[in-house]
Amino acid sequence: MPIKSWGWSKRIMHGPGRLISLDWGQELWKWDVTLYESGDGIKASLNRSGRPLDEDSILFHATHSLLADVVDAAGGLEGSIIR
Repeated sequence: MPIKSWGWSKRIMHGPGRLISLDWGQELWKWDVTLYESGDGIKASLNRSGRPLDEDSILFHATHSLLADVVDAAGGLEGSIIR
């Protein structure tokens, strides 16, 4: 992973003095699960697996990796520029 992207990943997950990652919790995202295009697929998967189905579960699965996904995409750009 490129150096700047690695630094951001470390800040998100394990910043100094931080007990939890920056992307922990749902307070950073929109609460209306109908706004997430992945909502229906998540709901179907939870139904098939027999796991609890509520809006908090759907919101968690729709948003838990968004910040890391952005950093990973930036890392791809950084790697392209370096090459």
